[in-house]
Amino acid sequence: MTAEPSAPSVVILTTDHPAVGLSLKELRDCRFAVAEQLHYRRRIGAPIPAWLRRLHDRLDAELRARMSADGPEPEAAQQDSEMIGTPEAATILECTARHVRRLAADLDGQRIGREWIFHRGTVTEYARARKEHPPWPQTRAS
Repeated sequence: MTAEPSAPSVVILTTDHPAVGLSLKELRDCRFAVAEQLHYRRRIGAPIPAWLRRLHDRLDAELRARMSADGPEPEAAQQDSEMIGTPEAATILECTARHVRRLAADLDGQRIGREWIFHRGTVTEYARARKEHPPWPQTRAS
């Protein structure tokens, strides 16, 4: 007697179903990406599809619901997720703002208009790694 193959399972997502499998950070990143697309389309005068607007509203609502259900973030997570500008990043890295803009890709910087913003945790981690392992050999002054 041979067993019949089982039917593939089907997942049905409804509008009241939470964002499955997304962490809070991933949910924030998705909302940010959609918001950037909305901002870009507004800026160039392109029409905004209704589905994109609904997606943004849905991600925003899901994020608000998750944040209220989880309570406030722990203090360390709040500090790491705090966004800072180029001048503050330059102070942390002990370099110029121009050099910070050159490092923007390494620091996972996000450009908002004409300004760059960075996660404080990423910048401090980069600064610590740079002090521990400098990219050039250290020489002593004679």
